[in-house]
Amino acid sequence: MKIITHHLGGMIPYFDGRIGAGMEFLGSRTADEDYSSVLSSLKKPHLDYFKMFYADTAMFGGTCGLRPA
Repeated sequence: MKIITHHLGGMIPYFDGRIGAGMEFLGSRTADEDYSSVLSSLKKPHLDYFKMFYADTAMFGGTCGLRPA
């Protein structure tokens, strides 16, 4: 599956720090569903999947999302 994000991914490029730490707690705060097998079932580190998104270039002149990390 290919995921195309609008506006150069919006906030997605800036979520790596938040998502990285948040995924460590995946399932630990949800009493009614078991997500414990999600991370172990991934073939790559979860942040690598965000690097596979495609993004359009409708940024209305903003360029900070284009700068390499």
